[in-house]
Amino acid sequence: MRVLGGIDELPAGLRFALTIGMFDGVHRGHQRALKALVRSARQFKASPVVLTFDPHPAQVLRGSAPPLLCSVEEKLARLATLGVETTVVQRFDQVFADQPPDEFLGRLCTGRELVALVMTGESAFGRDRTGILATVKRLGAQMKFRVVEVNRLESDGGTLSSTRLRELLADGRLSDARRLLGRPYTVTGTVVEGDRRGRTLGYPTANLAFDVPVALPLDGVYAVRAGW
Repeated sequence: MRVLGGIDELPAGLRFALTIGMFDGVHRGHQRALKALVRSARQFKASPVVLTFDPHPAQVLRGSAPPLLCSVEEKLARLATLGVETTVVQRFDQVFADQPPDEFLGRLCTGRELVALVMTGESAFGRDRTGILATVKRLGAQMKFRVVEVNRLESDGGTLSSTRLRELLADGRLSDARRLLGRPYTVTGTVVEGDRRGRTLGYPTANLAFDVPVALPLDGVYAVRAGW
């Protein structure tokens, strides 16, 4: 999979289908949208492209971001396994956030051919999140691309979302989180020296440090698998 550092790095002449989002955790709800992206790209003989962000938009817009469900590296690896050919990791700042939806889409389409944009009914982008589904459908008719609507996934009577997954982890409900993710929950960090409590406990321990705030389960003792 090709990884680009901004939307202006998308090559000239590219014919592509696109979906936009943070995709934190790449959970089953995200996977539904990503599968629709790959199907649409195949249907229109185009390249499937994901636009995601770093840092989290909430960090810029509200001054703080929720703890992340996966690192950028893990997210990219999971997107690649789902058939995404190009991922743009766009630096999110106030200048980028202030673009109106039509200006943003025009920037994407200049010198390229956007054929499909995959969205859910709750998707929104652009200044003040004014790029909602109805607005983008109108812009799509003008700019000659299709809007592919994907229904959000429901589970146990609620919408599957990254926020809900964080709540499950905070409650220590890892089996429920696993069902919504479609896999066991994983954290990735750097092993650092700690208090050497393993000698007291009678078995080896490892201490992880994280570059950004990471969603961790409720304090407790868990059976895990570790790799490096």
